[in-house]
Amino acid sequence: KVIATEPNHADSHFGLAASLERIGQHAASLTSLERVIALDPKNIDAREAAVGLALALDDSAKSVAQAAELVKMKQDSPTALKALASSKLSAGDFAAAAELCGRIVKSAPREFEAWYNFGFANQQLNKLDDAQKAYEEALRLRGGSADAAGNLGRVLQQLGKIQEAFAAFEKVYQAEPE
Repeated sequence: KVIATEPNHADSHFGLAASLERIGQHAASLTSLERVIALDPKNIDAREAAVGLALALDDSAKSVAQAAELVKMKQDSPTALKALASSKLSAGDFAAAAELCGRIVKSAPREFEAWYNFGFANQQLNKLDDAQKAYEEALRLRGGSADAAGNLGRVLQQLGKIQEAFAAFEKVYQAEPE
């Protein structure tokens, strides 16, 4: 099915991107959003959608490029910060990832993934008290996360809190009995 758009009208391309997204044409939707951004570089909604789609498509180069521009316009955009944090985690830059995740949890405190990544980055930096608090918050949001419970158990073990570590590991077993 062909959807007509006006070639130099950003709103028309934004509508096309939304339609393509609804029918599962994610790559084509991202292309339309890139056209919106080319026509209207200050369109925050298009940039946020483009970052989210690029992340979903596992296109880290596009997500990071769009996120960097988006953060210039909207400093605490959880979508942009999430893309940048993911990139920093992948690169092993745990200090930068922890800083970005800390910003995410302040602006979007119900983001499980941000709390989990905040815990992971702090664990890698050996900031075990911060890691413990972050994993506990992640588990408060999603109690069935075996990964968060397992990492919390390891952190508690490193902190010498053996009984609490056993309790966390028991949650892992309950989440994944085999």
